[in-house]
Amino acid sequence: MSNIWREFERLLPQAPLLTGKVISRQESGDLIVELPGGGQLRVTGEAELGQRVFVKADQVIGEAPELPFVEIEI
Repeated sequence: MSNIWREFERLLPQAPLLTGKVISRQESGDLIVELPGGGQLRVTGEAELGQRVFVKADQVIGEAPELPFVEIEI
């Protein structure tokens, strides 16, 4: 028999993987990351100012490639 709690957790939505650019470092060590649409997130992790990063659940996951942002309106 499977664990009912695990089954319930699978129904919950997962945090999205986002990309952004580190624009500031706070005194607490947190980073401010600007998303391509202009929004900002306060995240934890290690990155340099100006570096593009992957962010998931308010944590820096790793370095993201420097690619152009293209928005297509449908």
